[in-house]
Amino acid sequence: MRAFTLLATFLFVFASTDIYAQAGDNRRLPGYQTDDRDQTESSWSYTLGVGVATYPTYEGSDETESDFIPLVDITYNDRWFASTDAGIGVHLIDDGLNYFGASYGTGYERYEDDDFRALAGLGDIEQGGALQLEYSRIVYHIAELSIIAVRDFGDSDATTIDLSIASGYGLSESQFIGVDLSASWADDNYMDSFFSVSQAAIDRRNSFRSEEQSLAELGRHSSQHVTSGMSS
Repeated sequence: MRAFTLLATFLFVFASTDIYAQAGDNRRLPGYQTDDRDQTESSWSYTLGVGVATYPTYEGSDETESDFIPLVDITYNDRWFASTDAGIGVHLIDDGLNYFGASYGTGYERYEDDDFRALAGLGDIEQGGALQLEYSRIVYHIAELSIIAVRDFGDSDATTIDLSIASGYGLSESQFIGVDLSASWADDNYMDSFFSVSQAAIDRRNSFRSEEQSLAELGRHSSQHVTSGMSS
């Protein structure tokens, strides 16, 4: 789920019918300014964009890669939404101070092809669906505290929780600066899936390396044979 793996996203192209109806926007943060226009003119609002995301090659990797990604966020009646980030969901509570929402999207994944040299023999972690619950609250009118819980139904069968606190200041109707501090927790299933190596995986990896070494040795012998034949 991209929402769960992206480290940084920069919006390049942006079009929207109502920027204040986006899921996950900053309209509830202290200092954020909006105009006085009637936001009930249409039951539908949407955001379309193209961004570039930078993320680890695989979970735990010290290398990163970047890709262009589509950004789509559609909201109906300020309650139902669909987005590339969170999937399909509903805003259950949004009273200006408290927010609670639920969504269903794609979960965690990792494939040997992500970095074959590093992951060969460790097996694929197939992606499945994931349920996401989000609660946030404005604290003392200066910051927003939020907690996001994700239950992954894919191969990882994992549960993660992200806790963050954010605050900001609205410079104008179109400019906003802020700071966001966050911490993450993951259960044993997640840690075992992405950071532990079973004996079976070790055996597969050793077998792969043995085959690789045998092929390399065969290649060297063939090259030496060809070279010897040309010399004679």
